[in-house]
Amino acid sequence: MQYANVFWDRCNELQDIDKIMTQIEKGEQKIQRRISIKKALDCKMTRYKAPFHQLRISYGTNKGKNYTEEEDRYIVCMLHKLGFDKENIYDELRAAVRQAPQFRFDWFIKSRTAMELQRRCNTLITLIEEKTLNWKSEKNFTLKNLKLLPSRLAIPTVLRLTQLPLVVKGRGILYPAPRLKRLRNRLSDVTLTCCI
Repeated sequence: MQYANVFWDRCNELQDIDKIMTQIEKGEQKIQRRISIKKALDCKMTRYKAPFHQLRISYGTNKGKNYTEEEDRYIVCMLHKLGFDKENIYDELRAAVRQAPQFRFDWFIKSRTAMELQRRCNTLITLIEEKTLNWKSEKNFTLKNLKLLPSRLAIPTVLRLTQLPLVVKGRGILYPAPRLKRLRNRLSDVTLTCCI
C-alpha cells in the first residue's frame, strides 16, 4: 500500500507516465471485464434450480455445428463451478470434461485441448452476457415504478394477459406501472374470477 500511495503522489515525475497510465487502465479494464463475466454467469446460474439439466443458451444464428447443447451446458456450469477467475481454469475444465460420465463415449468433447475449450467458453460467455444484459434491461423495475393491484384479481388470468412474472405481496400484486393502463383496458373487457 505504501508503494501505491507514493506512486500516485509522485507519478508526474516519471518520464513515461503516459505508457504507465495506459497499462494501468488496461489492467483495470481487464479486472472490470472479469467482474462483469462473473456477474453474468452468477445471474444465469441463479435462474435455474438444476443448471446442469435445465440451463438454456440462446445461440441466435451462430450456434456452430460441432458442440451440442448438452456439451455447452456442461462447459458453462463447470466454468461457473470451478470459478471463472482462476489462472488455470481451462486445464481444470479439460480434466473435468474427460472425467465426466456423460461424455464417456463422446470422443469429440474429450479430445478438445484447453485452448479450444477456452475459445468455446469465450463464445458462450459472450452469448450469456448479451442475453443477461437484455434480460436485466427488461426486468429492471424498481419499487418506485411499481403500483399495487387489488388481490381480488385472479393471478392466472393476470399472468396470461400480461405475460410477465408478478410478485404477490401483502394484499395485492405488484405490477410495473408503465403497463398498468394497458392491463386495466384489457381487464375491462374480460370477466375475471375472484381469488377470495
